[in-house]
Amino acid sequence: MLPEERIDIHYENAKEKGAEILAPLESQDYGGKNYTCRDLDGHIWSFGSYDPWVEI
Repeated sequence: MLPEERIDIHYENAKEKGAEILAPLESQDYGGKNYTCRDLDGHIWSFGSYDPWVEI
């Protein structure tokens, strides 16, 4: 599974589990996708699929 596919699944799972989405999943100009959410304990997390060491 490609990183972009995994981040899509991760994002949907976070929403289903009740995380508050602060910045929705977006594709970036430099590659990859990312989003930011607040978990049920109030912690803010950012997740992404961009890997600067992989050539595109």
